[in-house]
Amino acid sequence: MVPFGSGQFRGYYLPTSTESITLPSIWISGDWADFKSDQLLAIPFPNHVTPNEIYMRPWECYPLQKESMPTGWTRVEYPDNPNLDSHHLVTYSGIAYPAVSHVEKWWLSQQAYVHKHLQGVIVADVPHFITSIQFGCILDHQLDGFTLQGKFMIDAPSTKVYLFLFNPQVEVLDGQLTVINPPDAEKYYWAFDPAGLNQLTHKIAEDIGLPTPKFMTSPRGLYLQEEDTNLIRDFHAARGFDPESQDAAIAMGYPLVDIEAMKRSAQEASLHSKTL
Repeated sequence: MVPFGSGQFRGYYLPTSTESITLPSIWISGDWADFKSDQLLAIPFPNHVTPNEIYMRPWECYPLQKESMPTGWTRVEYPDNPNLDSHHLVTYSGIAYPAVSHVEKWWLSQQAYVHKHLQGVIVADVPHFITSIQFGCILDHQLDGFTLQGKFMIDAPSTKVYLFLFNPQVEVLDGQLTVINPPDAEKYYWAFDPAGLNQLTHKIAEDIGLPTPKFMTSPRGLYLQEEDTNLIRDFHAARGFDPESQDAAIAMGYPLVDIEAMKRSAQEASLHSKTL
């Protein structure tokens, strides 16, 4: 009973030290500039997400050449003479379609009810519903004034060099998808051999002029403007439902959100973020 298709949004790329991010979640703050990863509040989805409904997209590395390795990591061939442009590499992990559509409809059937009961804890006017995580990697060739064969590195190797990027790991626990987000230092390594068996230490890679990848994380999911939520309210009201109740969810046979558990979790997340 949702009168329009769900849209997608992408927030800014944001550094995060969180080692795991549970989906689906709602973002309980109101200012992307002040985003903290602990402001993502996990929502227990009663209909379990299965491993077959996990969405893991390979790294996009164009125009760099890439190859998926048996280890699950992605090998990126670093150019012999990188130009002055930075390379932006991205990958995604989340709940797959059509499962994500079902999860979003479940959320929309009672999001006004949740927002009503979380007022005073949620800062955002409209809670953003997060169903996937985008990982970004930036290779900035302008950080150093030389390349592997640059004039400051006369003794640098002239062989190919490869960047190996981690594959985001996921776990399913009690029907929720947890994306494992390791520390940045564990997300990559450099190697001269294409198999990646002889890893360069980060210090050696830096000493010979290889750029240090910069990793960033961006939540993605359902985006609603205030007029969208008002439209949903009007649609539910026209069907005879109280928009701020769980009547629509009950009529559609959806499991009900445990609002008391959500209130406790939101209060804990809010209090924790204020102490950081």
